[in-house]
Amino acid sequence: MGGSGAELGAPVGVAATSLWGTNRADTVALLQSSLNQTPVTVYDSLDDGRRVANPAETLAAALATGSPLILEKAGVDNDVARLGRLRQAHDRDQTALARTVATCEARAGQLEQRIQLTEAALARRRDTSGERFAMRVDGVLHTKRPDAGAHLHRRLVEVAERARIGEVGAIPVAELGGFALEAGSDGRDRSAPGVLVAFPGIPVEDLRFSREELAGIDPAGLVARLEHRLRGLEDTLATARQDLERTTSEAAAARARLGSPFPQEERLAALRRRQAEIEAALTPADPEPAPTETPPTPATPGLVSTAYPTGPPVPAGAGHVPGNGNRSPAPEPSPLHLRR
Repeated sequence: MGGSGAELGAPVGVAATSLWGTNRADTVALLQSSLNQTPVTVYDSLDDGRRVANPAETLAAALATGSPLILEKAGVDNDVARLGRLRQAHDRDQTALARTVATCEARAGQLEQRIQLTEAALARRRDTSGERFAMRVDGVLHTKRPDAGAHLHRRLVEVAERARIGEVGAIPVAELGGFALEAGSDGRDRSAPGVLVAFPGIPVEDLRFSREELAGIDPAGLVARLEHRLRGLEDTLATARQDLERTTSEAAAARARLGSPFPQEERLAALRRRQAEIEAALTPADPEPAPTETPPTPATPGLVSTAYPTGPPVPAGAGHVPGNGNRSPAPEPSPLHLRR
């Protein structure tokens, strides 16, 4: 920028950029902004082609202009952008809280059902420890674990063979501790289906065996694993109750925060109003168009105007018509004769 800028209050020469400009806004842009009282916005270009405002560089450019209104606008714009981001974060948090409440309520319902099933199962369970052991396999009562395990093993092998040919639904195979035991094909691996062993109607973990695992299993160990499932009902109940308490507390905490307004909503609204006022002040008003005058219609000789509400019409040609010079007056129009 050559020459000097006396209007800035100090000579400005080759060092104008370093004296008046910023790293991202040159002197010409800042001078134009100061003269026109228009804001300067510095943008960053993103990889996807979008342009976003850079608040720090925009504020630096506003400071360089020295215009009070532009300086205020830069500060207001930054505050609006900052509070706007906080407002968006608040909205996302409210959405997450609503999702947490819904998830916890669904989970609490499942846990309550699990607790009811477990309590009912504990009331039905019969003790099979030590000499009290008794198990029926295909209707045959066994009081020795090895005998019951061997019989059950043979039955499960039959189910596995049938599963190899086609899918087998759950069928009753035994009774232990007062609960029915069912077996069917495990369809998780269709290329090599195994056997699924379960106590239907009570919340205990199922047993799954592949054909290879089933071939090498110890019959007595098979029965012990089933008894272990039934003895774990107390732990299942305790865990479900703890989970329900924790889930209920989490839902209550989320519900207490759900629906809370944005704490700085009033300040954000006031800043947006001030932002609009500044933008209106910085926007030059369009000049009002000058009123358009309709030129008078020139009078046509020989015609008589009938627009006057009072007085008789003046006959055309009566007297001298201005502008005719020395020409003779226009002849009077002939009267109209109506034929009867």
